[in-house]
Amino acid sequence: TTIVRSANKHTKKVPAASCVQNMALTGSLDKAVRLWDLRDRFSSTHSLVMADVVTAVCIDGNEMCCCSGNSLYLWAVRNLKSGLDSRVNAWKGLTRGLQIFSETKQIATASVDGVVRVWKY
Repeated sequence: TTIVRSANKHTKKVPAASCVQNMALTGSLDKAVRLWDLRDRFSSTHSLVMADVVTAVCIDGNEMCCCSGNSLYLWAVRNLKSGLDSRVNAWKGLTRGLQIFSETKQIATASVDGVVRVWKY
């Protein structure tokens, strides 16, 4: 494997990354979620500041989501100004796994409290 692109816009560790088509999504302990355009030398197109550290992100082309602290957030990729849905204080501790399935309108989360959850939106 060979590194073809890299970026260092986050100010703390980046435990979360997801990519699809020409987009990448990253989440960091600096509480930022960043959307990247992979066609333009990995340029950051949008940045969202969350209330807590970001430990999981997922993007599928139409929608993107993140886990910040013990909360889940969902946006349409084309409209990041207003979220589609959120679940605040949805579990105890932090989330380590996240997957979005926009065709079935479901999100799966796996958190350190030992529970895997499937959310319908």
